Amino acid sequence: MARTAPLAHRFGSRVGRQFSWSVRVLWSTLSAFGLTLVVMLASGGAASAFRAVAGNGVIRAPAPVSIVQTSTATDLYPGASRALSGEFDNRTSARIFVKKVEAWVVPFREQRNGALPACTQADFEISGNSNLSVHILRGADVGSWSGLVLSMRESAPSNCAGIGLSIAYRVG
Repeated sequence: MARTAPLAHRFGSRVGRQFSWSVRVLWSTLSAFGLTLVVMLASGGAASAFRAVAGNGVIRAPAPVSIVQTSTATDLYPGASRALSGEFDNRTSARIFVKKVEAWVVPFREQRNGALPACTQADFEISGNSNLSVHILRGADVGSWSGLVLSMRESAPSNCAGIGLSIAYRVG
């Protein structure tokens, strides 16, 4: 039985180097894809945040539609409420159907004064109904949404005064 030379010997060492290079490219591509997938899964896939007390802002979501909050939610105190409203940015080449806008306060815990209870997301509530059932045209600042209300609960501790909130948005 005749012995055959290893692949690299039959075709020169170039084949071995190309194979090694191909494996490295494949591994780095799979690693980058895996890291992207993990980041997307960890972030919930559709939510982004905004410092509500800071003023206006753009909410960028991984989806082709961005939610732009045009209202401000400042000067909240126990029992106070502020209306949330805004527009959409549609970065696709077609119109997109949006049934509703959902929002929630991103979990946090802040305790500026150690003698007082900490302020958490449980001290705030987003209520209301933003049922839209509309088609969002292509472009920036297209379509509008409203109907959501951000409130600070009556029982909120003094540590919540002037706190910056992160509000997550999602289109449904």
